[in-house]
Amino acid sequence: NAPFTSVEIDKCIKLLKNNKSPGIDNVLNEYIKCTKTHMLPICVKLFNIILETGYIPSNWSEGIIIPIFKNKGDSKDPEKYKPITLLSCVGKLFTSIRNEKLNKHINQNEIL
Repeated sequence: NAPFTSVEIDKCIKLLKNNKSPGIDNVLNEYIKCTKTHMLPICVKLFNIILETGYIPSNWSEGIIIPIFKNKGDSKDPEKYKPITLLSCVGKLFTSIRNEKLNKHINQNEIL
């Protein structure tokens, strides 16, 4: 449970993909990437507060479900759609950083 560093967060920001739909907060990955210089210290503080308190903003887990047509068959048939869920890009960034830390810990300690 070591605190997040700006290096870890910066690494994950660089891996964010463009042209992804935002979640309920309307924050795009492009916004996160373009404002990184100013927002990185804020992200470090925010993510470490979340780590310390265990409180994750509720809107990070709220999704917008969009049905996407599979381009096969009758478009009036509900079975021909797959649902995708649009989640907060900031929440996904936090999750990816946490996942990186966990994977690093597991590999360093040969847990798996």
